[in-house]
Amino acid sequence: MNVSNLKKYLDVFMYRDKVTIRRSELTVLEDGSNAYNFTDIYKDIPCKLSQNNKIVSNKSDRATSIFEDYILTLYPKYELK
Repeated sequence: MNVSNLKKYLDVFMYRDKVTIRRSELTVLEDGSNAYNFTDIYKDIPCKLSQNNKIVSNKSDRATSIFEDYILTLYPKYELK
């Protein structure tokens, strides 16, 4: 079976969301100082964002921290760092 023929089904049933991937890059400003600017690496690519059922909460005397775990699924041709 040719996997490339299944791409249209992945678009319809799985990859319903869109994501823009940005990376921070070091740039030198006019006065010689350094700054980090975000540049778009991939823009509006199809993806699937799902929530892992793992919710962690840390409780202390003053605060409660809640962390949720998400999974971002993309086509294998995209390289993320």
